Amino acid sequence: MKEHNPKRLLPEQVGTGWRLLDEDEIKYRDFLIEEIERLEQFLFFKKWVPWNYGESPKTTFRTKLSREELAEITRVDRSSCMGLP
Repeated sequence: MKEHNPKRLLPEQVGTGWRLLDEDEIKYRDFLIEEIERLEQFLFFKKWVPWNYGESPKTTFRTKLSREELAEITRVDRSSCMGLP
């Protein structure tokens, strides 16, 4: 699979133990996922922010989850875990 890297980050910018989402993992999900971080960049300031859908093709996302773990989380209905009806 090809990683989704619109900002052309180097491995050291992604971080040890992290991986960029692959292109086929960039999609809308029904809920925010804490384990998906997006890169926010303002001029020379860069910051990774958790709790994302991981859906925007213009945004760079990273995770510590494997493809399989991310797919499993995506299948789980978290509304029951959050006390929602």
